[in-house]
Order: sequence, then structure tokens, then C-alpha cells
Amino acid sequence: MATDICSITVTGRLVRAPERKDTGPTKFSIACERSWKDKAGEWQKQTSFFDVVSWSKQGFVGDKSDPVFVAGRIEQETWEDKQTGQKRSRVVIVAEVARKLEREPSRAQTQREPGDESGNGGF
Repeated sequence: MATDICSITVTGRLVRAPERKDTGPTKFSIACERSWKDKAGEWQKQTSFFDVVSWSKQGFVGDKSDPVFVAGRIEQETWEDKQTGQKRSRVVIVAEVARKLEREPSRAQTQREPGDESGNGGF
């Protein structure tokens, strides 16, 4: 029997700081944004949100808006809504790798005066 592979790799920004209760999984959400020009030449933006679960013993630490890299598999969770009795489901990313990425330096940090080799933007 063949095994299907449901793998995913995503980079984005943390929606909020990761949460971990006792020995359970670390849970967090990431936002991924893409931009493009439409036929009229206007910039459009689309943001997608992904819920992530990490069972790593070390957990995952970060702050809201930190850039992150996540690789893992997609998994569908199902449950019955306690109030309505309806079956509900959602797709989550089960992280096998979750890493906080370096923040891009601000413009002030990258702009230097001519001849300034100190890296402090001339200050």
C-alpha cells in the first residue's frame, strides 16, 4: 500500500507568542502574506493564517511578529461542537521543525555614512 506524503514548509510571522501548558504541545499561529499587482497595476495583498502544533520537548519561544520557519505535516482535526452538535474540522500544521528567523535590520541600521565602517549608521 502506498503512503501519501502531506508535507508543508511555511515562512511567516507569529500572530502571538506561542503557548504551552504543562507537558502538552506548544501551540502558535503564523501569518503569511503575499503581494502582487492586479491587471490594473494596483498592488493587492492576501494574508493567510495557519495554526501550528509542536510536540518538541524544548517547545518554541518567540514574540508576536517574529519571523519564523515551520516544516512539518498537515493534519485534519475533527470534533463535535458542544453547543450545536455539528461536526467541525480544521487543518493544522504539526511542526517537525520550527525555527525563529533573524529579523531584517531596520533601514537606520543598514544606512551608513560614506567612510563609516563602524556599522552603527554614523552615530
